[in-house]
Order: sequence, then structure tokens, then C-alpha cells
Amino acid sequence: MIPKQTVTIPLSSRNRTHFRRLGYSTGGKPHGAPIKVAVAHLLPQSSARVRYVCDGCGVSHTTFYFTLSQKPVHLCGSCSRRGKSPSNKMEFSGAEVDLVEHLYVAEWLTPQAIAATLGCSHPVVRRLLRERGHPVHRRGKKPNMVCPVCGRAFRRFPADIRETNWCSKACRGISSRLTVETRCEQCGLVFGVKPHQIRRRFCSPECANAWQSCGMIVACETCGQPVRSIPSRPRLYCSHQCRATAQKTGVYLRCANCGAFRYSPRSHVRQDVPFCSTGCATEFRKHNDAYGSEIAAKIRAAHRGLWSDEEWAEPRRRELARRALETQEAGLYRRSQLELRVHDMLRSSRLSFEPWKRVTSERFATCKEYDIYFPETDAYVEIHGSYWHADPRFYGDASQLFPVQRHNLANDQIKAAIVQEELGRPLYVVWEHDVYAHPDKTLALLTHYATERGVNQ
Repeated sequence: MIPKQTVTIPLSSRNRTHFRRLGYSTGGKPHGAPIKVAVAHLLPQSSARVRYVCDGCGVSHTTFYFTLSQKPVHLCGSCSRRGKSPSNKMEFSGAEVDLVEHLYVAEWLTPQAIAATLGCSHPVVRRLLRERGHPVHRRGKKPNMVCPVCGRAFRRFPADIRETNWCSKACRGISSRLTVETRCEQCGLVFGVKPHQIRRRFCSPECANAWQSCGMIVACETCGQPVRSIPSRPRLYCSHQCRATAQKTGVYLRCANCGAFRYSPRSHVRQDVPFCSTGCATEFRKHNDAYGSEIAAKIRAAHRGLWSDEEWAEPRRRELARRALETQEAGLYRRSQLELRVHDMLRSSRLSFEPWKRVTSERFATCKEYDIYFPETDAYVEIHGSYWHADPRFYGDASQLFPVQRHNLANDQIKAAIVQEELGRPLYVVWEHDVYAHPDKTLALLTHYATERGVNQ
């Protein structure tokens, strides 16, 4: 590279700070303004064109700066193709020639990788390999198979279905006419097999069946009954009941509620009071207030001690708040199967809709999200589950509703008032029973809501 030369490059956000640290005046200059800098102060990845002198022919040329900053030797195109390099002018020693051949034949390296290892240009390596009689071509992956006929290493690819064990069809034909002697493990007979069947263990199916049928009589590890165990399928127990009995690691306890004497696995055995089932545990806590209060106090104390640790709890609270905010802003909360089914129905009919619409209310000082919004008709649709929103066809008596149903009904009234009274737009409701029982009628109603302007229901 020619030293003490300057170039003019455009000013960018990437190099502005770099040049300001080096003492260049970049204040007030807009993005893309030309600035004259020294070549030595350019960034390594700069694409500015600079002049250099070829180390092979001595002629001055122009190229990009990032190509020169990564190479110790600067060659022009013609010198690089001819393999001229001042660091290696075809003067390899005997040890270097052996090393090149070893890297190419044994290590399976490409001429480019060998040149990078020796610090010379790859045309020099290619010419040396040709002079030594090696076919220089594009190297693939290392061989993973050895031909059993000729012993040559070759690469087997997934597409080579027929030649899976030989390097060529000729070797496959030779292998089909060859036989290798092996000995049967049952009768001891010496028989011939193909080279690729050398792992065969028996001379005939009769010997294989005889080897499998032979075995020994052992005692069951649970009850001591005699059981026949063969080599291919060793048996330790005489029945499934004995196996299950041996695998039991728990204890037999008497339930504190019903008094039943039952087996409990070791993982289910409690340290305080044993129960035979969850129902007995619940029933026992209902009638024993002291025991239920003690268990609840233990749980509360464990959670209180965990969340009172500021070193652990404060970062955890911030992380949970951040995730909740991101999920709410992006609308990535989990959809129910009912909502996904309605969305598929709308997409199959090529209806334009938004799967999530947020509306802010000044009257109620809150923000509500609606399931479907049709921008063409400015209509809102809510998808209600039969249980969670108390379908009046199945839950007519309001006094028999569960607390969660009453809470959802109050929330539905607020959402309806926001859309109908504040926005003056209709709010339609699609019930779960209609989606699954009458999908055609439901799709027709949704198509009507999306294409024709209606009135408040």
C-alpha cells in the first residue's frame, strides 16, 4: 500500500465518532458529507478505494481498502492468477512438499486451505500438486466409507442408494462373486457369506431358533417360582404381578380419614398425616380446622419469605411487569381454541378483519380489548364461551351463577356500554354453541357484520 495518501469518503453514523476521536472536524456536517482522511485512519471494513503497489510486478493499482487490510501480501489480478508471490516463488523444500501432499491426501484440505496454512497463494499449491501427479479439483467432504473390495476410501451420500457399501459398480459386482468364511455360533459350522454380511451369526434359521430357545432355569426374584430365561430375552420375574411387586418402593399406611390400609408410593408419602386419596385429604381438612390452618400457614410463610427477599424478589417483579407490558402491547397473549376457529372461518371466506382491537374509555377510565373488529363496517364482535360468559340458553337463573360468571357478565356490560354509548357502533356477540353446532349460520352472520352496516343490537 502506498503510504501517506489521503482519500475522500462520505461521512456516516458509523465512522463519525471514529474520526472525531482522531481529531477530525465533523461537527455540523450532515450525513453523507465528504471528508478527507488519511488512509492509515480508515476503519478496517472501509470500502474506500486506495492505491497500492503490487508485490509481484511492481505496478500501481487501485482496490478497496478492506481487501488490503486483511492480506499481508498485495498482488494484482494477473500476478495472483500466475501464482507469483514474493514469500514463495515455487521454492518448496522436500519437507514442505511432503507436508502439502499430506494435507491434500490425508487431511483432505483444499488448495486454498493449504495455501493459508503455508502463507502462500493457492495457485502455487495447485501447480505443485499437478506436478506431483495429484488430480486437482474441487474437494468435497471427507470420505466416510472404505470399499471392502479395493480398500479405497470414498464418500457415501444419502442419494447413493445402490452403491451403499462399495466405491463403484465394478467393486459391487466383484463383491457379489466373493465369499467370506465365518463360523455359526450354534452348531460351529463354517459357511460362506458375502463381505457385507460378515456380521451374520448363524448358518440357518434353524440354528437361530435353536440358539434363541436354549436358556436356563432361574428363580423369580419376587416369589421364587422357576422361570425359563433365554439369552435374547432374559427374564427375572415369572409374571407382571411379581414385576410390579418388585418395583414398589413405597409403604402401606392407614388413611387418617377413612381408615383404609393402602399402599402409597414413596413420592406421595407425607411427613405429617397420611391419606389414601385427595378426596380424603380434602374431607379431613374440612372437619379439622387446625390442620387446614396449619397447612395454609406453612404455604403463606413459604411464599412470604420468598417474596420478602428483596435481592431475589425485586428483579423478579420487574421482569414479570416488563413481560406483561410487552405481551399486552403486542397482543401476543394466548388465544383460545374458540377464537382461533372463528379466525380460520373468517380467513377462509377472505373477510377483512382485525383479530384484536383496543378501545380506551374516558367514562369508565379504562381500556378494553375486543376479539374481532371489522374496519369496513366499523363493527365490533365478541366471542363468548357458553360457561365463562353464562349463555342464557343454558344458565337462565342468575342466582345460581358462579362468581367468575358474574364477574364476566359485569365486564361484558361495561364493554358493551363503551362501544354502543361512547362510540355509537354496534357490538355483536358470537356464542360458542353456535360456532360448533351451526358453523354455516355463524359464518353467514359474520359475513353480514363485515360487509353491511347494521344497527346496535
